[in-house]
Amino acid sequence: MNKIFSSKEFVVNKEDCDWNNHLNISNYFSFFSDSTFLLLKEMGFDSRDDKRQINVVVSKIFTLHKKELFIGDKFFIESNIIDFDNSNIVVNHKLKSNNVLISKCYLRLDFIDKKTRVKLEVPKSILKECKRFFVAGAINVFEKIIL
Repeated sequence: MNKIFSSKEFVVNKEDCDWNNHLNISNYFSFFSDSTFLLLKEMGFDSRDDKRQINVVVSKIFTLHKKELFIGDKFFIESNIIDFDNSNIVVNHKLKSNNVLISKCYLRLDFIDKKTRVKLEVPKSILKECKRFFVAGAINVFEKIIL
């Protein structure tokens, strides 16, 4: 059964905002990055503890912002896998507040050797877990935007 991974609820703090009192763009990326690593951890991969000396890097990223968040706004991030193969994984994050889509982020993840920095195949254990969070058909949007 495919499922969507949801983050905990966050609250926008004053320190997170720019001079317009909107959530600063750099913090959107920070929340998306944190959600990526939480999803990978849920899938059984944590590069800090990986004995195979494998790391994950973002090789492509695209964001689409639809609305602004302000101080005190509460939000959460839904994450799923929209494409995967032996070469990479594509993650889709949807940041929502009051069930309204605020921002989307598409990330293509590559796996590399920590020492040599050479690109590796996606570990088989991760490929198996991708199926749990896979949403069929969503890659079409990413392909139109990125390719």
